[in-house]
Amino acid sequence: MISTTEENTKNKGHSPWPWIVVGLLAGHVILMVAAAAMATRDRSFAVVPNYYEKGVNWDKTQAEKRASEKLGWKLTIEPSAHPDARGQRAVQVQLTDGSGRAIPSAKIELDYFHDSHANEQKNVTLSLEAGKGEQSLAMPYTGFWEFHATATAEGKTFVSTTTQWVETEN
Repeated sequence: MISTTEENTKNKGHSPWPWIVVGLLAGHVILMVAAAAMATRDRSFAVVPNYYEKGVNWDKTQAEKRASEKLGWKLTIEPSAHPDARGQRAVQVQLTDGSGRAIPSAKIELDYFHDSHANEQKNVTLSLEAGKGEQSLAMPYTGFWEFHATATAEGKTFVSTTTQWVETEN
């Protein structure tokens, strides 16, 4: 008959639990490395610049949007359907008041990006004369583009966010 001491000695070297724990930890590490690799290689993935500051100032941003709505200004962005070989498009920008009159001498800070290339955000500053202006912007892709604009004129500030479909004709 085998004593319990001998039986315990035989079973000590064959416990699967250390291998199970090591396997689970290794599997977790492999999955996290794969997730990080996929997230950093995806061109549509982007971290919002200054996201913490924007979150802290959320109330201020909402107040700016409400004030802009009260102004009644309208920003129109019209990209050409024909980009050049470098992906540049002629873009016409117009800023009007609530009754459709052009707002003279406006300065517009424009941040824009294609929805499927969110990590390629571009910034440009435009000066409008008589409420209109034209600028060549890097916009090589067909699809939805996001435009975030801050316009200053007549001592007032207007903010606008627009999502717009841009077509490319051959």
